[in-house]
Amino acid sequence: MIKRDKKFGKTLSFDNYCDLEKAFESGKLHALDLKNSVVDYLEEISAPIRRSWK
Repeated sequence: MIKRDKKFGKTLSFDNYCDLEKAFESGKLHALDLKNSVVDYLEEISAPIRRSWK
């Protein structure tokens, strides 16, 4: 799921990587929206690991 401000379009949801890739290649998904979503998901995944190191 790619969350975006309403002024930039609605939230996008993809069932698989291929659909995500096609949306990016076609310009339907902006690079900054993709980058921000990747950062959010990586933070979600890595947060429990970082907490256990403290």
